[in-house]
Amino acid sequence: MLSGSRAAGLMLVATTLVAAVLASSGCDGADGADGTFPEGAWRAERPEDAFVAAGLSDDVTANHAGVWTISFEDGRLEVHDVNDASGDSTTQAGVYCVDGDQIAVGFTECGDFWTARWVSVGDELHFEELEAGYAHDRPGEELLLTTIFGSDGWTVVR
Repeated sequence: MLSGSRAAGLMLVATTLVAAVLASSGCDGADGADGTFPEGAWRAERPEDAFVAAGLSDDVTANHAGVWTISFEDGRLEVHDVNDASGDSTTQAGVYCVDGDQIAVGFTECGDFWTARWVSVGDELHFEELEAGYAHDRPGEELLLTTIFGSDGWTVVR
């Protein structure tokens, strides 16, 4: 467990890195097909059976099944998950860029994590035609990312 000052220092470093990536990318984070990408927090439950149905291993299933929340704000991304098996939670900061109905998501630069076509219907956000980014181009990775981010809709968190 990190001490309060160490954790705050790491968060400052992550925030500074995200700001630098945004500045260098020229990305404003919001330029959707209708002029507005639906920024905010979105949540999805990804149970074990979703990973099993996708053909992912028991280890992958145990490590990724749970409740996921993704937040988009002004080109800044936050991915948070609470693991069903362990109860552990993790949060990772990143960036995103939107061009029309396409979104590029990354942890160091737009698109290094995944890209997809976004569709917003009512209180749901969907990511379709998801492709793993170059930093995650390993066997099985695209299937895992599709199961987490592209398999079912994300519901707005109010």
